Amino acid sequence: MKYAILSDIHSNLEALESVLRDVPEGAKLVSLGDMVGYGASPNEVVALVRRRFDVVVMGNHDEAAVIPAKGHLFNHDAETAVNWTRKRLTNRNLRWLSELEYDLMEPVHGLLFVHGTPDHPEAFNYCDDIDVDWEIEKLKNDEINIAFVGHTHVPKMFHANGCITDHVSNEHDLLFVGKRSFPIIVNVGSVGQPRDGQEKATYAIYDSDRGTIEWRRVEYDIDTAANKIHEAGLPGWLADRLYAEQMTFPQG
Repeated sequence: MKYAILSDIHSNLEALESVLRDVPEGAKLVSLGDMVGYGASPNEVVALVRRRFDVVVMGNHDEAAVIPAKGHLFNHDAETAVNWTRKRLTNRNLRWLSELEYDLMEPVHGLLFVHGTPDHPEAFNYCDDIDVDWEIEKLKNDEINIAFVGHTHVPKMFHANGCITDHVSNEHDLLFVGKRSFPIIVNVGSVGQPRDGQEKATYAIYDSDRGTIEWRRVEYDIDTAANKIHEAGLPGWLADRLYAEQMTFPQG
């Protein structure tokens, strides 16, 4: 079974459509949350995810779109974007977002899908900031082989002794994970707003039969996505960020 695992689409319809064209036929589609926020096409993205995806969990921007008080946890421009998003989402899309779970399991292959971290997924912690060894031990106790996460927008893979991938690449990265005796945590990167030093939309394919994880980078029409942000009157750096390779911006 192949799983195409996407995260942090952030209302970037152009990036999502390009990634979906790249996904292998028959792959199970998974969204790790943050369908909305930052970008200018929230309804189109949510409608497409609702229609096409097999597994969807909630991200912190999805949560803030349906619970206004949560937006105060963001930086100013991220809060501006989520408030703009909330006013434009249809009632049907808002209701659908509100009903999402914070994490979901795939027991057949021992997979966990979550936006932030496996423990306390509703807290939306960053994997880089927590005790990975402790999280790995919890996954082992819960009989989870791989936890797929997003949130940081940076593709990485963690095992019990730390990070075993920490690099920037414009090409596809393929890792053989096989049948490990300990769980791993895999960050699939971001479709709609990569922060790993390149502009291409990033997602991951897990092949349970081959025991491989492949990060794929996909070109998309950045100009159109950026122009939509400007035309919507959203903060300009949200458009600039789509082009950024080594620029630093606030988290949120």
